[in-house]
Amino acid sequence: MARTVSWRHRAGEIAERVRHSVTESWTRRDLERVFAVQRVTAQSLMRAIGEVQNIGGTYLVSRAALLRYLEAVDSADDLTAAHRERLLFAEPVPRPRSLKVDLPEDLHAVMLRDLPPEIQIEPGRIEIRGADPASLLQNLYLLVLALEQDLGSIEASLEAPPVPRQVPEVDEMQEMFERLRLDERSRRLDSCV
Repeated sequence: MARTVSWRHRAGEIAERVRHSVTESWTRRDLERVFAVQRVTAQSLMRAIGEVQNIGGTYLVSRAALLRYLEAVDSADDLTAAHRERLLFAEPVPRPRSLKVDLPEDLHAVMLRDLPPEIQIEPGRIEIRGADPASLLQNLYLLVLALEQDLGSIEASLEAPPVPRQVPEVDEMQEMFERLRLDERSRRLDSCV
């Protein structure tokens, strides 16, 4: 026979506490505290709640997901069975994988000028090309390194160049002044008549 959920008699009280909490993202430790359970049980709870996010190596569930879980199991005829069923159909918890990129020694301090031609930076646009997924990821990593070490130059490259002010050519200006002189003479002659 499967073990029963230790907090089943307090599900309504726990839901009320979560509902009135200001905490939006709940960690495993938060669940340990509010459900009064140990680490392994809190990890199991996170899987049953679902929508687990991994942010910087910390697993979180949202308050909304936690409330949906509590309402679903609390309204079930058998809370323990509802919890077990959710565990059975739970999505796997996201597992971060570190990106392994081999860079030549001379490219560990990357500046804008060091970026390969497969990385194009122009006003309002960044384009990264590669022959295969590995080269695409390597080029993306190079861009990240360049952003960390030469952000000012990259920002300047992304800004739209100033629109050059059109200055009339000298001939056009001379024609304009000549027209103004003729207009002025014409007005003088009109006023004399």
